[in-house]
Amino acid sequence: MIQFFYSGICVPDFSFFEKNENGNLEMFWPENLNTRLQDLPKAFHDAGQYYIAKSQAFDEQKTFFTKASGGILVSDLEARDIDSENDWHIAETIYRLQTQA
Repeated sequence: MIQFFYSGICVPDFSFFEKNENGNLEMFWPENLNTRLQDLPKAFHDAGQYYIAKSQAFDEQKTFFTKASGGILVSDLEARDIDSENDWHIAETIYRLQTQA
């Protein structure tokens, strides 16, 4: 039985980079260096829009995410993680484009 629901956005997480101690870029998963994004596994992250859970299950497991978790996939046009001023401007642009007649 699915006990938890969350919204998620599909992202190509397997091609992410990070800066090392020298300031150079390194791949989190260098084995994917020559792999096309469309050939990588689909990865999802929590869009944080809403959660539906049984309080008893949360009390027992102390997490929203379990082996029985389910989700509703939303596109990056429907949900936008706003962590910076640039994210805000992108969200405004998407909104304007979607609401133009």
